[in-house]
Amino acid sequence: MNKHTLLSVVTMVFLLTLTPLISKQVYAAAATSNEYQQVIATIYDYYNGLYKADQQQLAKAFDMQTGNMKTIKKNKVESTKLSTFATYFTKPSNENWLGNILMVDIVEDRMAMVKFNFETPEVHYIDYLILLKTDQGWKITSKAYVANPPM
Repeated sequence: MNKHTLLSVVTMVFLLTLTPLISKQVYAAAATSNEYQQVIATIYDYYNGLYKADQQQLAKAFDMQTGNMKTIKKNKVESTKLSTFATYFTKPSNENWLGNILMVDIVEDRMAMVKFNFETPEVHYIDYLILLKTDQGWKITSKAYVANPPM
């Protein structure tokens, strides 16, 4: 074994021994499969609740007590309670909608952020949805969105 090979082996053994001692666990990436599935189910309750105008499904998805929604209209931030937003949907849509989850980030199995792409024939939305895990399961507590064309 030459000097260079021996030095490489010693360095590798040292790094493999030292790495577990200095590395930290990253909690944001440690979402369990069960929590992930529950977050996804909540997003689809939201999406299908809007499409079908199903108030029970929307109530299952939203924090109806304190949840809010924000957007920009005419260069000003506009805020609406999620409980009020839910009442805008009074009859099922007869249009084709397309919804896709673009990103899910779950932190410590208690908080999640979901980026949701949502298209109707007239408007394309991008939602950022913040969910918190409550005694009643995952709830959307905050929704921020942009619409194209702007509303």
